[in-house]
Amino acid sequence: MIALARCRKCHKVVSTELAECPHCGTLIERTSDAPPHQPSAPERSVARSEGGRAVLLLAGGVLIVVVVVVWYMVFRSGALSGNIAVTMKSGDIKPGADVEVELVSSTVQFDSQWRNAQATFWQDWDQAHAAVENASRQRSVDRTPKEPDRSVDVMNRENEVLNFYQAQALKMIQSSQPKVSRTDVNGHFELNEVRPGDYFLFAHFKVLDVDSYWMVPVRIRPGAQVLDLSSRNAGWPFSADSD
Repeated sequence: MIALARCRKCHKVVSTELAECPHCGTLIERTSDAPPHQPSAPERSVARSEGGRAVLLLAGGVLIVVVVVVWYMVFRSGALSGNIAVTMKSGDIKPGADVEVELVSSTVQFDSQWRNAQATFWQDWDQAHAAVENASRQRSVDRTPKEPDRSVDVMNRENEVLNFYQAQALKMIQSSQPKVSRTDVNGHFELNEVRPGDYFLFAHFKVLDVDSYWMVPVRIRPGAQVLDLSSRNAGWPFSADSD
């Protein structure tokens, strides 16, 4: 349909498709009454696709950052070092040279077995200790000179309990496949490339009349950290002297 308009000079009706008025030669001003452009369905679909792609790219970038941070915190290796030294009865400090140091992973299975072994040990130890005390009282009351001293056999029961459970504890530690190191002449040890997590640091050092065990819990984090073993943090649950 041809659009019509009046010439602004001669006021005659002319077609807006003409460049000038055929009557007076005046240039015709073209005005557009067309409605604003509305995007078609395909155009809207393309726009939505581009917007969705941008959202996916942003989400993917965030996810990559999170994965990198988690990997850095969880899988970056740690390192543990320290020194072993004990205080002698004379007050002198003796470094633990050539001592094996073992880092035991604190898993649910190991922790459960360790707790159960401690509980069973104390039950057997209490029974053996009670038998020794009872035998000692009986010996002091009614033992005749010719009667054999049976309290010796009873007292050996205490040693049997100690030796049995100490052997079982050491077997548990070895079965856990610990990471092993050994101290130098100055008592210094290093454990490198350790995966972050919860562990126990085990060591045994006997020198003269000092017999020290360690089973110290430690949480390994990325990077280097230090844990010294001394008479202050020594302790062993399978011992008559433990609390």
